[in-house]
Amino acid sequence: MKRLFTFGCSFTQWNWPTWADILGRNYDQFFNWGISGTGNRAMAQRISECVLKNTLTENDTVVVQWTDYHRYDQHISGLFPETSWRLGGSIFIKDKEIQYIKDTWKEDSYIYDSLTLINYAESLLRSTPAKILFISRTDMAVDLEKFPGLDFLTTVLESDLWVGEPIQEFVDGLGYNGKPMSVRDAAMFGVPITRPVVDLHPLPSHYLAWLKQTFPDQEFDEEFVAHADSVLETVKTYDDFDRSYQEKMLWQIKGEKYVRGY
Repeated sequence: MKRLFTFGCSFTQWNWPTWADILGRNYDQFFNWGISGTGNRAMAQRISECVLKNTLTENDTVVVQWTDYHRYDQHISGLFPETSWRLGGSIFIKDKEIQYIKDTWKEDSYIYDSLTLINYAESLLRSTPAKILFISRTDMAVDLEKFPGLDFLTTVLESDLWVGEPIQEFVDGLGYNGKPMSVRDAAMFGVPITRPVVDLHPLPSHYLAWLKQTFPDQEFDEEFVAHADSVLETVKTYDDFDRSYQEKMLWQIKGEKYVRGY
């Protein structure tokens, strides 16, 4: 039985199917450990948890989608129903983080943390008989070049586990400018405020194109992807991502299937 284990941020688990969901359809069992907003620290620790909980075999594949290092992860048990990780994506888009970042932000330290944790995760995963692949959301080498003192970390990015072009760069090359959406903010004077936003996460068809380029020897469920794209065309607000949406998409994004990890 072939099993796929995936790890990553919102480019791995989001409100619509990602590369992981599409690739997972090629396996007998698919376990998506990705969580929207995850940083590299949380990914590395969740990889350790997964290895401890599962006996990985030569029939298993593990794909880790590492992300940018501008993230701060903290584990607080029972924090949310679906995860105990305090996440949230980039620290620069959260007002609550501003003072903390002013007091503690050191770019080279965040780079150091991310790449040493990736190296640790690689060593752990190589100790198993599973097939291991690393992919990335962004090009981390560009930021590493700013700090000559961190040259020793380039070996992490030169590992033979890395495959494919960074997903963000690939999608940018397609000329994608995001999906117009609307979000409902907290109510003012009892009236909910709805404002327009642009969701920059790639669409299922973008992930499919990236998968085809990265894994040219594999075939993918293009009918599923086309259906997902067509359903997404009808979605205009984040309030639309409810159970009926999941049923139309023929895909489960919430519930027990995606609650993984302590």
